[in-house]
Amino acid sequence: MGSFLDARELVRAEDLRGPRIYSTDLLPSHFDADDQAGSVDVAARALKVKILTKGQVTLNSAYLLSPMAILLLDRHPDLFAGPAILPAFREDKTALADLLTSNEDLTRHGFDTQRIDDHIARLDGMISQVMPWSLGNIDERFRTLLVSGLENGGSLVARALVEAGFAEGDITNLIADLRTMPLSESINLRTYIAGLPIAVQCGSACKKDPVSGVIGV
Repeated sequence: MGSFLDARELVRAEDLRGPRIYSTDLLPSHFDADDQAGSVDVAARALKVKILTKGQVTLNSAYLLSPMAILLLDRHPDLFAGPAILPAFREDKTALADLLTSNEDLTRHGFDTQRIDDHIARLDGMISQVMPWSLGNIDERFRTLLVSGLENGGSLVARALVEAGFAEGDITNLIADLRTMPLSESINLRTYIAGLPIAVQCGSACKKDPVSGVIGV
């Protein structure tokens, strides 16, 4: 069976010309299961603004397999009708389904296997151009940056953790976990962070909405 890349126009990063921007609007962490329609509204508006102002928007193909993306395509089935959206697809993957491990379990949000298969088939039929990219040693460089920031007591992240109630021993344990954690799939780090106290997850950036009382970033 051929690769997802084989049947599509390949647009190399070095060949991109003109205004463009990278979008993180479909990140699973932006999806509010209690306000799914609102989450999609925000993502759709953000993508529209980026398309109108920059012309071309690149995004990680893994996030096309998120609850947000499923609902977004339900509402905007013409998302890939033109060249404005350019998904980036990892060269070490064969099919879109291989990217499911990068996200939270979709069934947790009420999407059964058939719905997920239908969504993947829809994407397969819609996406005509793709930007191939290689993981290389990005995960190890990211690990180095994370660990070095935590080891520096004067860094923003270290100070934020202390302000959120993390003791020195907690930070030491966090560093030890990061040294061994597989980071080639972002879900691993996101799942780990989700298990930390809410104050530690977002530090001093946490704000409580005076109307709803909901903590946000």
